[in-house]
Amino acid sequence: MNYFLDSNVILGYIFTLDNCFDSVSVFLIENQNYFYSDHVDEEVKKVFQEKNNQYQLFLLKVCRCINQIKDNDLINEFHLHEQINSFKSIGELKVFEMHEVLDKIWKELDFNENHDSFEVKLKFNGFQNDFYSSNCYRKNYIFNKMTQIPNHIKKDKQILDMIKKENLRHDFLYDEDENILFDVNEYCNKNKHLNLKFVSVD
Repeated sequence: MNYFLDSNVILGYIFTLDNCFDSVSVFLIENQNYFYSDHVDEEVKKVFQEKNNQYQLFLLKVCRCINQIKDNDLINEFHLHEQINSFKSIGELKVFEMHEVLDKIWKELDFNENHDSFEVKLKFNGFQNDFYSSNCYRKNYIFNKMTQIPNHIKKDKQILDMIKKENLRHDFLYDEDENILFDVNEYCNKNKHLNLKFVSVD
């Protein structure tokens, strides 16, 4: 099969802490053909930096909480969740998502409910230090796996009329979303033999 990937699918694969990472990883494990457009590329680059900064700031705040605990004490995951309750949203990263992120990290680093403080500090700091390079590696990997298509040249008037009639811009389509959908539409019309499927997390 041939699939065109929306930017949120690609970002969901890049960031292991994203709530759709598991489902995206299962989808991408199959040996299929993947496509993306210049508009997708631009959006991924922009959001990649924003998400990376938000996660990094969250990890820094959690590290500060962990470092306040003595090395020979035990760290309880629930104590950290209580600390997160006092955090404020970091950009698009909401407090309820921070709890989910902590659970993912705790599981990924294979900690018990109550774990040795020194080992938690060591592994958590390593995770934080490797976070950016790991995300860059995954970003490069997924883009090398895909085929880039050009942006659309013009928008189909029939589809524009439908978007207007259904008032889709108000609730569903934002500027970049609309551009990406027209990229796919134009490419599909020129390459009908591909039977291209559009994939989005939305």
